[in-house]
Amino acid sequence: NVGTGNTVKYGTDYGSRAAMETLESTEHPLEVPRCQYRACPCQMSECHKVEPSRSLPTRLAIQSAITDRIRQRRHCVKPISVQLYSLRDASQNDFDAVLQRLADIGYRGVEPFNLFGKSPMDFRRQVEDLGMRVSSTHFPWANRSEINEVIDTVGALGLSRAAGGFGPDDFADRSAIARTVATVNDLTDKLGRAGLELFLHNHWWEFVEHEGKKGYHVLQEECPDVLFEVDTYWAANFGNSDPASEVGRIRNRVPLLHIKDGPLIKGEAHVAVGDGRMDIRAIIDAADEDILEWIIVELDDCDTDMMTAVQKSYTYLTHNELATGNQ
Repeated sequence: NVGTGNTVKYGTDYGSRAAMETLESTEHPLEVPRCQYRACPCQMSECHKVEPSRSLPTRLAIQSAITDRIRQRRHCVKPISVQLYSLRDASQNDFDAVLQRLADIGYRGVEPFNLFGKSPMDFRRQVEDLGMRVSSTHFPWANRSEINEVIDTVGALGLSRAAGGFGPDDFADRSAIARTVATVNDLTDKLGRAGLELFLHNHWWEFVEHEGKKGYHVLQEECPDVLFEVDTYWAANFGNSDPASEVGRIRNRVPLLHIKDGPLIKGEAHVAVGDGRMDIRAIIDAADEDILEWIIVELDDCDTDMMTAVQKSYTYLTHNELATGNQ
């Protein structure tokens, strides 16, 4: 008997498969007490009813399978995408080769900023034929494009959200922020009538304080219908803000995270995710896993080869179970 009394017969085919089958049928798989058999490494209730002669490797195999499944259920790891702006120079030369390389690395999604002459339908079809998805799009920018073009393009890409973003002048002072708030609320109304949502991507200037309050916080409070793609590196504002706290503050409105890394020094280039000063795990853990949908790598500039940095970022995030890929 294993778990809650389900019978599993162990012959030569013991271990992961049997343990996982048992765990799937366990009513409360996260409430698994440590085995009462003091010498046993398992964490299964009633494991002590298994024959004491059962070999240690057998028990370790069972434990490993159950531990892996418990980890997956406790922390729902999200798929990994990449903002194609990171690879803008290579895309100018051979966009098809860039998409193929990202699929080969294992990325599950891409977020375009430009379609390089492809129609939205053709781009989407190509991405899906490569085993990836269009996770989200920065093309076209909702507050810089004609609204019907935005609606048509987002729909053709198979998405339900349009992106927006603002420059430093739009957050220069409280008057500018008030105008930005009005623009955002107007956009959410127009997009909402078409069945679409608006999400905003940030830079560092949204986190500068004006009259004792960060512009980003004013926007959050006065634009209740907008969602956020938090660019977590810029949210750190070169060490002046805590990006995990910024994510946690609006965690029920963050379906997308931009993950990048670097030295947190203005003017210095980004580095592969995991090689800089960002606490990536704390940032991702601050999001609401019921709301968060994609982990999106974006590196604006690197002193190293960009494709190498994008691949290294993929490896860091997937190997540390912070995102899931296709490899």
